[in-house]
Amino acid sequence: MFSLLRSWIKPITYISIVAFMGTIVLAWGMDIANSDKYGGPTAAAGLVNGQEVTRDEYNATYQNLRNQQFGNSSVEPTEADLQRIKEQSWANLVAQKALEQEMDRMDLVVSDEAVYTYLRMNPPDFMQSQAQFQTDGVFDYQRYLQIMAEPTNAPMWAQVEAAVRPQVRTSMIQEIVTSAARITQFEVKSSFLSSRELARFGFVSVLTSSFPDSTVTVSDAEINEYYNSHMYRFKSEPRRGILLALFSKDITELDWERVKSEIQEYANDARKPNQDFAELARSFSDDGSAPNGGDLGYYPIANLDPLYVAGAIALEIGAISGPIRSSFGWHIIKLIEMKDKDDKVTTDSEKATSIHTAHILLKVKPSDETVDNAQRQARDFRVIAKEHGMQAAADSLGVDLKTVVPFRRNDAINFLGQNYFAGEWAFNAKLGDLSGIYDNASNFFIMELNAIKTKGDIPLSDVRASVKNLVKNEKLKALCLDTARVIYQEVQAGADIADAARAHNQNYVETTKFSRKAAFPPPLGSDPRAIGGAFSLTSVGDVSEPIATDRGAALFKLLEKETPGLEEFNTASDSVAASLLSQKQSAVWQKWYTALILEAKSENFIERQIAEQRTIVEDF
Repeated sequence: MFSLLRSWIKPITYISIVAFMGTIVLAWGMDIANSDKYGGPTAAAGLVNGQEVTRDEYNATYQNLRNQQFGNSSVEPTEADLQRIKEQSWANLVAQKALEQEMDRMDLVVSDEAVYTYLRMNPPDFMQSQAQFQTDGVFDYQRYLQIMAEPTNAPMWAQVEAAVRPQVRTSMIQEIVTSAARITQFEVKSSFLSSRELARFGFVSVLTSSFPDSTVTVSDAEINEYYNSHMYRFKSEPRRGILLALFSKDITELDWERVKSEIQEYANDARKPNQDFAELARSFSDDGSAPNGGDLGYYPIANLDPLYVAGAIALEIGAISGPIRSSFGWHIIKLIEMKDKDDKVTTDSEKATSIHTAHILLKVKPSDETVDNAQRQARDFRVIAKEHGMQAAADSLGVDLKTVVPFRRNDAINFLGQNYFAGEWAFNAKLGDLSGIYDNASNFFIMELNAIKTKGDIPLSDVRASVKNLVKNEKLKALCLDTARVIYQEVQAGADIADAARAHNQNYVETTKFSRKAAFPPPLGSDPRAIGGAFSLTSVGDVSEPIATDRGAALFKLLEKETPGLEEFNTASDSVAASLLSQKQSAVWQKWYTALILEAKSENFIERQIAEQRTIVEDF
């Protein structure tokens, strides 16, 4: 059971193990070192259900995630990457703490015997990869057991046991949570048939899209009735709306010219006699091809930037270009060879369909001057906005204000994307408040809170257009069902199903043989009502009564069916039952675990402090 349940544990439940084992040098006479502290002294980073999360815990989790994602990469994480890692680190800690608290509440204690049994039956991956436990490079289970039994290795095993003990404890609570999962013989048989029973159908799908919108009309009374009877569909979480001023940090033409001047020097060097183009590329190119001397190999011309292609094919074979601008930046291109559509080498650029080039690429980034200018504009704007309001500042400086539709906490924000700081400010500000200067990868920005939507019912006035469309769609679906019933009645009276469908301007389609786990051709796809209704037919030639679908209605004719026999079911039933139980246990665990995390009350002091500090702007 433990090995099965262990496979469900999300990566966040391994944090303590990964962080701990990362400090171990697994060798004879090894020393268990204390992990380095990332950040300042121990302090509260936040609370989870009232329990303190220390700054050391937060920093360790952050550093571990950053190392996982960028530790072996030459690419430096962007500001957006770092913010994402911060948010992920906090989410991981909330999940970890909430689970630990629940295990404490249940008084789950892991005995030494349980840890020993776990290690004996489940050799950890990090130990299987060590040479001490391998024979001829392959993990040797008998050697592993032998080393476990040697008294001289007790200090090492004590450290390993401490590392896996949290995982054993997690497995215990998983076993408790999932113990209520049960499966019936009916479920086993249904699951077996869903993969082994094959059938082929003809079907008519009557779609709402086959009728013009003008076919049905919707009155105000119908809109009101639908809204009042479906209030559960029109609930909202608290939302905030903002007025937004953006000051771009994007690349300017001056930035392009600056990089062009730089790459011109490389072009001059590349054209010198005896100059090694590949060495220049390795030393200076910003492209991933730099380690290969800038060699891109053969590429179809159609797959390359047209500006790059134009610069390349204008060259003689072996020649080196001056600066060529493309959507990727500035290039120095060396044309090595060209091939035509028959994959033959050619020197005629008009016949070339693929080219072999090498290049030096310098990417263009916003200069410090560009960024400083955007920040200065934001400061000037805020001075005026603080005194006279956002609109006056926009009119004075020619800034185009953006009205952001109300968003929920932690939602992506129009024009800003996922931005924790902006969201925190919006949900802590008062109506009419002016923010400080914030920034993301693309812009500096200033916000004014202009809408506060509280939790509750969404007024009909806000959703009238949506409700009208819903009512219209329901009416069109009813029309589809009526049309399908007429076709069905004609078939029952002796008409051919394909002819009856055509008589009502509908299409009749025949499928290939497939199982319940597969899907119908579009537009039915994997609609469960369609699949269930079709496979309920038992005799070849039977036609189903019309079935309502997501996009209208359908009826089915059974053309062919293969149903496995009882002997085949008896042979496979045990494995099907085991698989089905595993799936149900996994679903039970994930539902319980997700609810535990969602119900956790957390406060992130670090991010809150940063958000508060970012609103402080010097007055001019």
